Amino acid sequence: MINVVKAISAVLGIMIFLTLGVLGYAFYTSDEKPQEAAMAETSVSSVPVVPQVQVASAASAAEFGEISLQQPEGSQIISVQPQGHLVFVTVRGGVKSTGDRVLVVDLLKRRVVGQLVVGTIKQDLKQQTAQ
Repeated sequence: MINVVKAISAVLGIMIFLTLGVLGYAFYTSDEKPQEAAMAETSVSSVPVVPQVQVASAASAAEFGEISLQQPEGSQIISVQPQGHLVFVTVRGGVKSTGDRVLVVDLLKRRVVGQLVVGTIKQDLKQQTAQ
């Protein structure tokens, strides 16, 4: 009878040891995956994306001339972001300014094709009632 109890105790001890080993391995491998993913995200996000603007030739660049943004006096360009044949120009201030705005300039049409105005709800309501 004592031999049976010893055998059962030995089998249970081995099972507990194997279970702890499997759990330890599972925790170890699951702990590495988030770090690898975080490292991959960090390496991808730390590489800046530089938009490419292609100029056909020096002659076409010289012929390009200028594009009028038609903004009020005192306006300041905060940032310029090219995206294909469009350029997004962030403008701040100006004499009759209602706030910051983003101008969408089409380089092929050589003109401002859109404007996004950053304002407040009060400003928008005042403008709508004034019209």
